[in-house]
Amino acid sequence: MNLIIKNELKRAFKMKYIIGFIVIAMILQGFLQVGNLKKIDNIENRNSFQKSERERISNYTMFRHYASFGIILLFVPSHFGIFYNDVISNIKSLKSGRKS
Repeated sequence: MNLIIKNELKRAFKMKYIIGFIVIAMILQGFLQVGNLKKIDNIENRNSFQKSERERISNYTMFRHYASFGIILLFVPSHFGIFYNDVISNIKSLKSGRKS
């Protein structure tokens, strides 16, 4: 039994396996670092946007300003809405192309 365990440990701790593990661990660490930096950048952008919006809102004098700028935001399309409309138009064009 001890011989089997020793042989398995020798096989598991060969240099090529250790190097492979280190390479994979370094790649994963790189992905984590990139994600962390993007998150920090996103938080900084959010804070600066909130600060600028607070300053802009402080200049509003009437409730009408709040309403008009809120309606303007309704006309800005979302990313998913643009993607959805593009997909639907492609499907409609494919269907119309098949019938004619």
